[in-house]
Parts: sequence; C-alpha cells; structure tokens
Amino acid sequence: MLTGPASAAETLDGLGVATRVIGNSVDGVFGDVSFFEYYAFDGSVHGVGDDGPYDGTWTIENDKMCIGFDDIVDCYTISLDGDHIDWINDGGEVEGTGLLLPGDPRKLEMGGGETVPDGSTPNDSGDAAPGGGEAPLAMPDVQPAPDDDQVAE
Repeated sequence: MLTGPASAAETLDGLGVATRVIGNSVDGVFGDVSFFEYYAFDGSVHGVGDDGPYDGTWTIENDKMCIGFDDIVDCYTISLDGDHIDWINDGGEVEGTGLLLPGDPRKLEMGGGETVPDGSTPNDSGDAAPGGGEAPLAMPDVQPAPDDDQVAE
C-alpha cells in the first residue's frame, strides 16, 4: 500500500473562483447527470449533458459560485483539490464533482459540444464565434487586488 501526505482540498473564495474556475471547463457529474461545461468570462455557461447542449449563467455571490439555468439559480461553495472540483451545498453535502480542465477544449462557447460528455468529439472546425469575433474578456463582479508594485505612489 502506498502512503504519503494527504492532499488537502481548498475552499475557494470569490476571487479564487474567478481566477481558477472561470475561463475553464469541467467534465463532471451532478447527481446522476454527466456534463461538460465551459464557464465563459462574460458570465455565461456553455455545456453539454445527457440531454444535449445547453446554456446558462454564472455569478459569484458571497464567495459562492451561483449557476443559473432556466430561471433557477443555485449557489455552491467550490472546493478544489488539484484539478478535482466539488460543488458543495449549504448543508455541506457534495452535489457535484468533476475534473477542472484548462480553457474551452470542446469549443462550447463557439457552439461545439454536440456529443454527450463521455464522447470525445470536440468541435475542431475553427469556426468563428456567432456574430464574428470574440466576446470581450471581463470578470464580472470580482477583480483581483493590484500587486504592491503596481500601486502608484
């Protein structure tokens, strides 16, 4: 049996969610539903699940990541252990879990993701985003504090 130091999961605050989750994707399971989601900088969520592609929104409120689909918004504490992510409800129970992946590998923001999460067919066509161009990069509601050497004296 291998033994070693246990890795400790980190509970992210709002800034941690904004800088480590937003702009990235999760391949995960929420309840009994498999999904693959990309959290865009503009506050949108683009995903594909057992029932096909979908879109939603995200915000950060009181150090929680709030995700909205079809006028239903739920907020979760985010726990991160390396690239393993958990969504924890107010009762302390893990409702969703997954693997945090860099960027938008399935190009969901550009309309990719027609396959279910366990399919491996990303949209590699290089098509432009709907309407042409890319959405401006902005982090709604949370901005990192400037470094000491960036502050004007």
